[in-house]
Amino acid sequence: MGKQTLSTALSAIFITLLLISNLVASAPPAAAAPTFIVIRSVWGTTTNPTVVYPGDQGVKLTIVVQNAGPDSCSAITPILSPLGPPFRSEDGSYEQAVGTSSKTTLTVGDIAVFEFTLNIDSSAYPGNYLRQLVIYYRVSGIQYSTTLSIMLPISQPPRFNVLQTIWGTPNSPAPAEPGEKGATLSVSIQNPASHPIYALVGTLYLTYPFSSPTGDKRVTSNIASTLASGATATAMFTLDVDKSASIGTYYLTLKLTYLDHWYTPLTQNLTLQVYLPGKSELVIANVSSTLTLGEENTIAFNIKNVGSAPAYKLSASISTASGILIDPSKSTQHFQDLPPNSSIQFKVNATAPPNLAPGFYQAQIEIVYSDTYGNLLSKRFSLSIVVKAPSFQRVEVVKASLGSVSDMQPVHPGDKNVPLYVTIQNLNPYTISGVKASLTLPKAFSNVTGGSTVRASYPSPLS
Repeated sequence: MGKQTLSTALSAIFITLLLISNLVASAPPAAAAPTFIVIRSVWGTTTNPTVVYPGDQGVKLTIVVQNAGPDSCSAITPILSPLGPPFRSEDGSYEQAVGTSSKTTLTVGDIAVFEFTLNIDSSAYPGNYLRQLVIYYRVSGIQYSTTLSIMLPISQPPRFNVLQTIWGTPNSPAPAEPGEKGATLSVSIQNPASHPIYALVGTLYLTYPFSSPTGDKRVTSNIASTLASGATATAMFTLDVDKSASIGTYYLTLKLTYLDHWYTPLTQNLTLQVYLPGKSELVIANVSSTLTLGEENTIAFNIKNVGSAPAYKLSASISTASGILIDPSKSTQHFQDLPPNSSIQFKVNATAPPNLAPGFYQAQIEIVYSDTYGNLLSKRFSLSIVVKAPSFQRVEVVKASLGSVSDMQPVHPGDKNVPLYVTIQNLNPYTISGVKASLTLPKAFSNVTGGSTVRASYPSPLS
């Protein structure tokens, strides 16, 4: 080989080596061994972790990572890529979301907090979604990247707990009945979520036999502006009940609208079981309350339930302050439950003392019972007692005189307007009143009109 040829060959080899050297120097560095580990990944913040639901917007994702070495790094940029449905970045992209780092430089063992803001599609299914966290960083001025897997859970929106559906209020239940107007229906609801909710409103859709006082088929209740986790609030609705309704259970739909902790509007429908219990209504009927002075008689009456619900654990008592003696062993009587359209009889022995004047006296009746909700109720009635004298009175004529009360005055044939005085005595052990007397005259006498009978009365009570 000539010198020229050798020189040319050496030059070619040198140029080739130079090109290879330049090519190696300008190529990206090979990826370093994984430098980061994920310590924690939560929705919200590490001090206040929470959950997300389909449709939540602007939710915060926090990822805590640690530099596991072997080198310190800088210029840290976290990216979720590819993002993909149901997650979108703040600007609406499904491709990637760029986060922020609490630190731009990490020494070995140091920790950084990454934060992302994401939107979740309303069509998302609850479940766990695996995504890639790509961390870009520099070591000694050379850029590297590490890819880690994280799990992003989407939770099922919580189902509200209906703790109680009751007529009246939770502290003062009051049964409703067919035909009632303006009855209050209370529904107690508990927030089962691990976070507060806001602007909770309930709309109750009405079907027969219920309607609103204005005739509408739905009523609305502003339940709570804020309802803490586990807290309870009560929705209250005013309803009319059709008079043709039957006692029993009816089913109504309650629609709840609210804002979750990300202020996302959510809706939930609940089916309520509404029991229409009816009311008991007690009256007194078939009263027998006539007493004879000095004798033991019976006072009796019926207690009738003319309402639409039973009266439970019923008892009745009778009392009087008039001196009438009531058998104390029977003055209070206990009965079983009293169904609608049925009655029970109350009977008690009573005595009007002989020294009591005949006439009308009042007794008080109190009936105590429980309604469907266990409320203890009472109702009072006044009962009129008739006290009468015995059929045969014992009255004796003590003295009769003409002309004078004290002494008999002589009378002569032909005398006119001669006074006749009759003194009587009450032999009864009680006072009598309204005494009237009539006397048939012998042939030698006549009354002022020529008749044969005279009549008189004693206006005052006679003891």
